[in-house]
Amino acid sequence: MLKQKGLDTKYAGKDSAGKYFIVKQKKGDKLRPFTAYLDVGLSRTTAGSKIFAALKGACDGGLNIPHGKKCSKFAGYVRGKFNPEILKDYIIGGHVCDYMEKLKKEDPVRYGKQFKRFIDAGITGDDLEDIYKKAHKKIRANPDRIKAQAKPEGFKHFVDKKRAKKLTNAQRKERAATKKAKLLKEL
Repeated sequence: MLKQKGLDTKYAGKDSAGKYFIVKQKKGDKLRPFTAYLDVGLSRTTAGSKIFAALKGACDGGLNIPHGKKCSKFAGYVRGKFNPEILKDYIIGGHVCDYMEKLKKEDPVRYGKQFKRFIDAGITGDDLEDIYKKAHKKIRANPDRIKAQAKPEGFKHFVDKKRAKKLTNAQRKERAATKKAKLLKEL
């Protein structure tokens, strides 16, 4: 979006490493940063929520989203004090790594089920930081939205085969009449 408006070079994003960062208008520049407003709707605004992770990512990406300097809902606020290292740890997937290791020790069967795709791909908890950092670099190198590939011809989404086909009006009336007749026989 910033590229379409010609703001991608003037207001480039910043790798803030979890620290507070807000995009401001540069002095003497006629173009202002692209301003967006966060509308959380009915979502709960609890500390560490995904909403605030998206807010942090958008601000780091170069969007001007007004929010207080003391945004205590970011992950990393503990007892009123902000620790940017905790937020950085969340950004690079450290919490997922910790959970993987904890689950591997406590319940290997559940770990095998929950992280099956990671295991099949040979990804361990220690690899996650590098994977996230590579993804961030790729996004910074080319932030353009890539269109999804078209589904191959004949592709069908998963359909539950046990699901009954929709009945016509006549079939529903006939079914109701047979049920009614069966109930009257039992009385």
